[in-house]
Amino acid sequence: MSAATADNSNMTQMDPGSIRDDLGLHSHKSQLDHGSTRTDLKSHSNNMSQCSSRSDFLDILHRLMQFTVEDKQPAESNARLNKLMDEINPFCVGQSAAVFLTEEGNQLLCKLCMLIPYNEEYLVMKFCHTIFSVLTNTEGSLEDKCFLKVTNFLIHGLEQSPKAIIPDILSTLAVVLHENGNRLKKFYELLLGETGLFVELCESTEDGVLKGLLCCLENITLKSGNSPYMDEKYVSACIDIFLKILYDIPGLTMDILPKCRILCHTLRGLHNIILATRSVPPETIGLLLSAVWNYVFYGLASYPLTTPQTLYPIPMSQYNPSVSSNNSAKMDTTGKQPQKKKKKKKLVPRRQSSAKETEDDVQYGQSFSLFPSSLLSRDLSNTIEDPLLCNLLGNLHLNNELSGRGYVSSSESELSDSDASQVGGKHRSHYIKVRQAALGTLYIIFKFTDRKVIFGYWMCFVPDVPIAGNIQQVRSILTIILRDPSPKCRLGALGALSALIEGTRPFLAAAEYSDQVRTAFMPFSLVLGSTLKELHRSLLLAVVSENYPLTLTQLVKCISTLVANSPYHRLKPGLLTRIVKQLKYLVRHRDPNIRVACLTCFGAIVSLQPALAEVCYIVQSLKPPSGGNSTTVSADCNTNGITEDAVTACSKEFQFTGDGMEGEVVPNQQDYMKCGSFSASEPLTPIKTPSGLQTPVIFQDKNIQNQLRNTSWLITLCVQNILPQQVNNSDTNVAHTAEPVPIRLESLQILAHLTKNYFPMIRKNVGLLRNLIQACMEDSEGVLKLHAIKLLDELTQVLSQDLQNIDNSNEPNSDMFTVEQVLEFWEYLLNGPLLSALQCEENSPVCAAACDCLSNIGSMIFPLLPRHLRILCVTSVLGLTMGGDKLVMASAVRTIGVYVLQPCLRDDLSFMSDAAHTILTLAADQSTTVRMKATWALANFCDALAINRENQETQFIEDFSDSLLLKLFEAATKASQNNDKIRSNGVRALGNLLCFISEKSLRNPNIQSHIETAVKCLVENASAGIMKVRWNACYALSNLLKNSLLPHGEKTDWSVSVYCSLSNTVQNCSNFKVRINAALALGTPTRREQYGQASVFANVWNALILGLISTNKVTDFSEFRHRDTLIGQICTTILHLAVLFVPADLEELHVCLPEQATTLASHLSSYQQNSPQNIPQITSEIKKVINHLEYLDRSELSMAAQEALDSFQAVLLVEFSESNNEDKSEKSFFKQIYD
Repeated sequence: MSAATADNSNMTQMDPGSIRDDLGLHSHKSQLDHGSTRTDLKSHSNNMSQCSSRSDFLDILHRLMQFTVEDKQPAESNARLNKLMDEINPFCVGQSAAVFLTEEGNQLLCKLCMLIPYNEEYLVMKFCHTIFSVLTNTEGSLEDKCFLKVTNFLIHGLEQSPKAIIPDILSTLAVVLHENGNRLKKFYELLLGETGLFVELCESTEDGVLKGLLCCLENITLKSGNSPYMDEKYVSACIDIFLKILYDIPGLTMDILPKCRILCHTLRGLHNIILATRSVPPETIGLLLSAVWNYVFYGLASYPLTTPQTLYPIPMSQYNPSVSSNNSAKMDTTGKQPQKKKKKKKLVPRRQSSAKETEDDVQYGQSFSLFPSSLLSRDLSNTIEDPLLCNLLGNLHLNNELSGRGYVSSSESELSDSDASQVGGKHRSHYIKVRQAALGTLYIIFKFTDRKVIFGYWMCFVPDVPIAGNIQQVRSILTIILRDPSPKCRLGALGALSALIEGTRPFLAAAEYSDQVRTAFMPFSLVLGSTLKELHRSLLLAVVSENYPLTLTQLVKCISTLVANSPYHRLKPGLLTRIVKQLKYLVRHRDPNIRVACLTCFGAIVSLQPALAEVCYIVQSLKPPSGGNSTTVSADCNTNGITEDAVTACSKEFQFTGDGMEGEVVPNQQDYMKCGSFSASEPLTPIKTPSGLQTPVIFQDKNIQNQLRNTSWLITLCVQNILPQQVNNSDTNVAHTAEPVPIRLESLQILAHLTKNYFPMIRKNVGLLRNLIQACMEDSEGVLKLHAIKLLDELTQVLSQDLQNIDNSNEPNSDMFTVEQVLEFWEYLLNGPLLSALQCEENSPVCAAACDCLSNIGSMIFPLLPRHLRILCVTSVLGLTMGGDKLVMASAVRTIGVYVLQPCLRDDLSFMSDAAHTILTLAADQSTTVRMKATWALANFCDALAINRENQETQFIEDFSDSLLLKLFEAATKASQNNDKIRSNGVRALGNLLCFISEKSLRNPNIQSHIETAVKCLVENASAGIMKVRWNACYALSNLLKNSLLPHGEKTDWSVSVYCSLSNTVQNCSNFKVRINAALALGTPTRREQYGQASVFANVWNALILGLISTNKVTDFSEFRHRDTLIGQICTTILHLAVLFVPADLEELHVCLPEQATTLASHLSSYQQNSPQNIPQITSEIKKVINHLEYLDRSELSMAAQEALDSFQAVLLVEFSESNNEDKSEKSFFKQIYD
């Protein structure tokens, strides 16, 4: 009280000098003072009341805790208990709940669980009210002991209490179980077992019971934190209950509101299960999809609720053939619907929708379409061509005259009775919630189902023909996107469609386009092509109509996903052009999220592989060539299928007339934005060209080259987005405003994709990009610097590739960069932005990306750099390997791995020693990323050693330290026994070290022991493991056998194990690329003694023959493309072995050699037919074999060896004499034609 009095006295004391004579102000101030005083007094009164309530609560709680039930007088005990509960329940509601602590609430509930009898209906209901009040009005949660007691009471109450209060018990149990499903393990069997309570209750038809049951199941299935989820047995039980409800609901008679609540709980429960388990049971996928898909259209006109039908993976669209009886009755015998006069309705204005408009404000009439039905059934290309229809779209829809969001007809307004509208509003709101829940569950099913499985159901959700306006029963996800009046439902449908499309690129690769008329049978590839066309048409139509920013953002993202997964090189040209045309207006939208989504879509377009001619025309905005009668763009283009029709068709898309776009639907500026006009890439008209013209870009095309000197509109847009723009605030003040960071980042990524895939188109803008990168490096945003350096990384890579193309090209393009230009570019970078990025210690990703850029200098430019810049590059990366940031260390050691292969550094012993010690240090780092990069650099370092050995760098080999060689062996051996990501480089390093080892090093006994250990590791990795490791191990063994200084054959013990491992691999490995390397390794030795005894040689020979025979058995279709290469390599190795035959080998092979010779001859014949370019090499090898056999024939042989020799020689001579005759006849025929 003293504190409150002091406060009041302070409030009433005022400075006399501050009181003015103004009566109005004085009285107003007095009123404020009195008001403040009353507020404090009221607060003080509340505090006093709360103290009194607290004491009252503790008194009642104390009496309750002392309460005992008298068995002899249960009625009197129940009455006293009822009175106590009446007294304590008010303290658990609203603000009064603050009078007790969480622990006291737990004590109260535990005590009541022991006192309340199940058969007393009114007491159980009051106890349920108490539980609900305690849990909802306090922030505390139930302790484990209290939770188990309360849950046990409620569960047994379901068994023993009267049926009338079961809904209340279930509702209370649902509140208790919220986010507590992981604490329910003790009751899982009781609730979800074969005869569990929930399994029995789901048979009920009472809406209250079902609603409470499904609410409980929704809360049980909700995963809380990192706690383990329920067992698969109970998950399956929950799914069965949910499916039963979804399939039974259409046949139950109940009010709409409880039915909608039951459906929402059911769909959200399924969503919780799939999200928690991150998988969909494969045995129920068809039932799940059917059940959920049935409620995606719930509440929409012309889509009545029916019992779901199981969906199956089929290659054609499923349509609901049912037509309402009213419609069928109106159809006459000719199939025409009689005309019906309609009274013209006068439009009356309705309250305009605000930015926070909810779904209940959306008109929900019989015709809920955002478009006229005739428009929905038309192709978008026709829509764009029709100016009248364009105006209809632009004026009617975008002015809210057809969308139902701004006007209603007078006949509809007559039904605006207050009660009816409230009921209708509730129904609409609940319908929307059901559809939202169904779409959310459908999204999660699409997301967590294997792509191979869900692709089989594609045609159940996406049509392959345009949606006909007169068939309202067509159920497609595009129907929701185009016709659902709720923006949230349209948003959910777009999310589900994106999840359905994501990751389907390998399956959609089979799609193709054809102009043929649809027939009774259509190949699945054409069905896919038609489906993709319809997806593009419908989504672009939705772009014109959508005016909700969040939904529009998701719509553009969905288009981006479609672009990233569509095989445009197999589809009709024009799809990408229409996308760019529609989205160009949105790049200046007032909502930055929409602008980011549009830029992301542009990035997806320019990152498509293979590079497309249409994208080239889109980016550069080419006009068709004038004059000329040629039928092709150029000879090169003609070979790739690019005709002048295709060029003209693509180019016409970008003819522009002033500020507007001819034939384009211009959105209302109020609903969209101020349309930004570019200097290029203007209106788009439909493309009508044959299929197959969407082929990779041929940059030698003269029509393209003529426009490459101009800056693309897309580059201009990106540069404007990235750099701050000047804004004149007044005549004297000039301010700079920058776009939001996401927009700037997306623009940088677009430039990076353009640089990587369409570098010839931006070759003239390299100076602009260089200055742009410099400006970004001076920006304060760290993430902007990172993406600028990534752009620089792509730019330096393509510059290096451009120089290689000049070196390899017979007729280099005059527009290509010269060595001097690239050298000047690198000098600028090393003296400017790249150097500052390398010193950016506070932003390690930028520094790491700068290290990656340094590795792109290339072997043609690096030696030409000034000496101080070469020293700068080397010392910078060596210094960064000693930093503390793992990302920078990994990038730096990778750059060292590139530098050791530079010809000017490879023979520098000082640099190589420093690089080796750095690599060895980081190869033992604790970070897996650093170890991976260091092991890769180690393998490259050993590659450089092997190259020096091959180039006979004698001084380098002699000066190389044996102690360093031992450390390299130890590091490589340890890496070859590490995880698979490191092991492949470890075995590659071992192979190169074994190839490099010199005669001086072989005299060191320590090195000899390391050789044996290394060979053992290579044999183990070649025999088992992942294919990448086995491939590298076989190649390493080839390097081992290449070094003739090492002991081979009978001189060593490990030779037999090496040949056995390679022989087993060449005939049994499932991967043909591994078998190719194994066959290559078996043919590496150049002397017969390197194979050892005749038995070992015979085993190698037999393994190669068996490997040749097994090539006819291709179990994996992806290996088929390597089959001819494998046959050729095995044949080459066999012929190489035949040249090394000695009499002992013929004796060992005399039994099987004749038959094997026939097999070899047949495979050689087929190989020559399939690979005519290798005929000279094979013929040369055969001649060597025949000469060697003739030499053996002149020597003294045993009878068995002579027989083997004669049979083998006869087969080869017969087979290939015929082959030579055929070749001669073909050549003579060729000469007769062209001579």
